Amino acid sequence: TWEVSVYDATPKPDQIRIARGHLVVNVSEDMLSVLQYFSFMNAGDKTYVGSHPITPDGKKETIRLSLPTNATQISSNEVLDQCCAFRTDEGISDTLAVEPGPKDIVLSYQLPFKSSSVFLDLPLYYPMDALNLLVGDQRVKVSSPQLQPQVLQDMGGQKYLHFSGRNLAANTELS
Repeated sequence: TWEVSVYDATPKPDQIRIARGHLVVNVSEDMLSVLQYFSFMNAGDKTYVGSHPITPDGKKETIRLSLPTNATQISSNEVLDQCCAFRTDEGISDTLAVEPGPKDIVLSYQLPFKSSSVFLDLPLYYPMDALNLLVGDQRVKVSSPQLQPQVLQDMGGQKYLHFSGRNLAANTELS
């Protein structure tokens, strides 16, 4: 016997938010290695099916993830299935329905750079309850208008600069 949950569908994204996010950045001589973890939450009681078609056959965008334009070597966890996630000018759009409850998405990518200053701007398409930024090089200087410095974090014997923010608004840019 299997128990299967069945939900009504909705095209309205008003119950979708990011409950928590983590950005882990490791710095090398000419490259940033970024791990981006977002725990999306459908706080409603209906499956979100999207309303905006993004493919010629009418698949609708349900989750949009921003990526820097120069991101390379992009990979994700199995939640972003190749059948249903598409690279766009802004990042990645998923077309799988979002059932009530959490949906965790992990992306990793590389960002090459050539100057001593690197700007990382990521549009936030959804409200975000909490975000942590961890930077694995204590010699770098990090600033963000949305994130506040915290105490150093030790992960696996490596120390990370730690910044956090709460209640970040949708349709804003994380800098």
